[in-house]
Amino acid sequence: MDVQDLVPQIEGLGLSNKEARVYLACLGLEMASVQAIADEAAVKRVTTYVILEGLMALGLVSQSVKGKKTYFVPEAPSRLERLLRRRSDELMEQTKSLKDMLPKLETLKNTQQDLPEVKYYSGVESVRGLLTEFSTASRGSADEIVFLNNVDELNKFLPEHSVDRAGVGHPLWGTNNRVIYTSSKGPLPIASKVDKLRVARYVPYDRYPLSGNVAVSGDTLVMVAMAGKTPIGVKIRNKEMGRAMAVIFEMTWDYTESLERSNAGE
Repeated sequence: MDVQDLVPQIEGLGLSNKEARVYLACLGLEMASVQAIADEAAVKRVTTYVILEGLMALGLVSQSVKGKKTYFVPEAPSRLERLLRRRSDELMEQTKSLKDMLPKLETLKNTQQDLPEVKYYSGVESVRGLLTEFSTASRGSADEIVFLNNVDELNKFLPEHSVDRAGVGHPLWGTNNRVIYTSSKGPLPIASKVDKLRVARYVPYDRYPLSGNVAVSGDTLVMVAMAGKTPIGVKIRNKEMGRAMAVIFEMTWDYTESLERSNAGE
């Protein structure tokens, strides 16, 4: 067998490629100088000397001095078993250390999960994609979806889904929705669809000229501004922020109920 064929097998015991080559060179030469070993292993002399010191620390090579010259002598190959036992002991110690470390790592992971996931969107197609993605994901959720909408901006941005067209509702307004909206055209008769579990309340545009659109579903909050030259959107995923916006919506929802009663003359 070619000695070089043994290099990968020696590496498998935990030595580096150069360490394996120097060790095999020592075995082949039996007793040799640093230079002779370096030549046999095809490793630079300075590097070979450092490697030999490491092999001595592992008990695989010993040193012999004759006259003024230093030679290196390989120990019996059975010493490699010590290397395996050492690796086994180190592995056991690392396993123990990992077990002790895992609770701290899990705590770190949970801390990172508390940070909000924020994504920014810019441009017509990007914002359209955001709205479509939010609508699709929300339909499969059991969470109620709430909206604060400027319908005029919504219609202009997505004219094919105009909210005020007879018999057509915006795709974002599906089932299990509550909507607070404003429009320069006044209340929209088709905004509420009780049979679809959607309730909408209007706020006067002259008093509350809402600009932009906000939607909340569970831990996901979406905010979109469509009126400027470049539509922009932000999606935030965070339980606390989603809950905070949901509470703001509830306060506004309660106010709109009293506002409707006032407008009805109650």
